[in-house]
Amino acid sequence: MKFFTTIVLMLLVLSIGYAQTVEFRVNMKFQMKNEKFDKTADSVYVRGTFNSLGLTDLMADSDGDSIYSVTLAPGNVGDTIEFKFFFRDVSEAADRWESDPARMHILTAGTSVYEDYYNRDSVYRPPADIVVTFSCNMELERLSGRFDPGTDTVSVNGTFNGWTAKHDILTPNPLNADLYEAEVTIRVGVGEKINFKFWYTDNNWESVSDREYTFTQTDMDSLKASFSASFNNGTLETVINQPCIIK
Repeated sequence: MKFFTTIVLMLLVLSIGYAQTVEFRVNMKFQMKNEKFDKTADSVYVRGTFNSLGLTDLMADSDGDSIYSVTLAPGNVGDTIEFKFFFRDVSEAADRWESDPARMHILTAGTSVYEDYYNRDSVYRPPADIVVTFSCNMELERLSGRFDPGTDTVSVNGTFNGWTAKHDILTPNPLNADLYEAEVTIRVGVGEKINFKFWYTDNNWESVSDREYTFTQTDMDSLKASFSASFNNGTLETVINQPCIIK
């Protein structure tokens, strides 16, 4: 028994400090059922701290069970890795990241398995095309001199378009030139959530937390939804617009 215990301890010591393997498994079943993922064209990846969020670790579904997997050596025993599953949507020419928060996994000796549904979503929601009207008030950005209506472009970037700038461009409302608007058709089901931010050139993102909108049955019934806000939630009511002394 003493000899056996010694051998186990030696193996444990040898494992510490050496790269351990993880089988990453992501179930895409409900992404397929919800018409978001095309298994014949789209590609799935795991992207995290261990690969600099790169597109190096492609996942595969070798047996056609809707579970995509890849085995990697992402670190040493005791390391905490952070990552997200991700797929490239060919039909929309967009990158689809999972919503926050990032996933976390503590590495143990030997091979471990991390498995979950994509976006932690295991619910079937019959989808529909919803026309979403996005509205962003740029008055404060214009008055501050940061935003030039003559040269700058405003867009809404989010999970529905791969966080891509200038994919869905907002234009001034004819009755209020500070109010930038766009209609974006998003295919979703009841209870689904989108995350997004407003953006303008050159690469000016809102500094607020990701905005979000959850679709309701009312949205599904009318096939319409709307979201409006001021850029960075800033308005003339929320700033000091007179000389002041800062201590």
